[in-house]
Amino acid sequence: MFYIVSSAVIVFMIYIITQIIIPNTNKNYEFAKEIVGLYKTLPSNYFHEQSNEFMDQVNEICENYDVDDEGIAKNKSRRKSPNCKQLKRTFIIYCFIVTCLLLIPFMTVFIYKPECENLMNFLTNQAKRAYYISTVSQYSMELLVKDRYYYKEGHEIAKFAEHYNILLKLENNIKSGKYGGKSSSDYSIFDRVNGNSPGCVRSRYQDIEMICSQREFNELYTEELSNTSTSYMMVEFLNKAKELLDNPPECRHDLTDQKELYKVVMEIENSSYFKFFTGLGFDIIGHVNYISEEGTIYLLNQIKKYRTITLLGHISCAIIAYILFYIFINRPIKKQLRSMDSMTNITFSIPTSIYNSSPKVKKYIIVLIYYLL
Repeated sequence: MFYIVSSAVIVFMIYIITQIIIPNTNKNYEFAKEIVGLYKTLPSNYFHEQSNEFMDQVNEICENYDVDDEGIAKNKSRRKSPNCKQLKRTFIIYCFIVTCLLLIPFMTVFIYKPECENLMNFLTNQAKRAYYISTVSQYSMELLVKDRYYYKEGHEIAKFAEHYNILLKLENNIKSGKYGGKSSSDYSIFDRVNGNSPGCVRSRYQDIEMICSQREFNELYTEELSNTSTSYMMVEFLNKAKELLDNPPECRHDLTDQKELYKVVMEIENSSYFKFFTGLGFDIIGHVNYISEEGTIYLLNQIKKYRTITLLGHISCAIIAYILFYIFINRPIKKQLRSMDSMTNITFSIPTSIYNSSPKVKKYIIVLIYYLL
C-alpha cells in the first residue's frame, strides 16, 4: 500500500510540475517580458511624469485631510516581489515538500513492520509445536500397539522418527531466532513462560485451576518438571522421545484377540513414556497457547498504536502543508498579482497620442490583451 500510494503521489506531483506549473510560469514570464518590452518603447520621461503627477495628487490629499504620507516608509520596508522564475522554483520546491509530507505518515509502517512481521512469523511457527508434540505422543502409543492393519513392519517407528526430527529441527530454529529474528527467550512479552518456574500455564479461556488439579504425575512426569519454562520442557520432551526412539518396545500382540487387546490398552495406560508424552505435551501446548494469545494481544496493541500515530501524522502534515502553502504559494502569488496588476494599469494608462504614434506600442498592447485573455 505504501509503494502504491507513493507511486500515485509522485506521478501526480510530476504531472502538476510539468503540465501546470512550468507552462503557466513560463507564460507569465513571457507576459512580463512583453510588458517590460512595452515600457522600453515609451518616452524616457513618461514614468517620471506619471510618478510626479501621482505624488502631487497624494500630497494634495494629505494636505487637504491633514495626514502624513506613510506610503513611502511602507514601500521601503516592503520586500521586493518575486519574479516568475523565482515563483516557478518556489512552486517546484513546494511540490517536493508536499510530496514528502504526504508520504511521511505512510512511512510509519516501517517502524512497526520488522518487529510485527518477525513476531507473526515466530507465532506461526511456534504454534506448530502443538501439532508435532501431539503426533509424537500418538506415535509413541503406536510403538506399543504395532497395528499391522494400518502400518507395515517398522513403519510406526519411521513415522515416530520423522515427526521427532521435524519437531527437533523446529525447536532448534525457534531457539536460534530463525523465525523471529531473535530466540523465543528474547521476547519480553513471554517472560512468564520463559522464567524458571512459571507454574501451570494454560489458555486464558480454560478453567486453569480445574485442569491443573487433574494432572497425574509419575517418576518421569514430575510436578517440578511440569512447572518449568517452555524451553526446558521441550528439551526434556525431545530427550525422552530420542530415548524411546533408540530403545523401542519389542512386544508383540494379536489385536484380533480381545484379551490381547485389553493387555495392549493396559500397557498403554501404564506406560511411563506415554504418560510422560501426554502429560508434558499438554503442559507444552498450554505454553504454546499462552504465547499465541499474548503475541496476538501485543500485535493488536501495536496496530492501535500505529493507527493513532499515523492519524496524528496525517493531521500534522496536513497542517504543515497548509502553512507552507500560505508561505510558499499564497503570499508570493498575491505579490506577483499586485505587480502584474500595477503593470497592467500603467500600461493601459498610456495616452492615446503615444499609442497612435508608436507601432511597437500597438504590438505590445495586442500581446498584453492576448495574455490577459
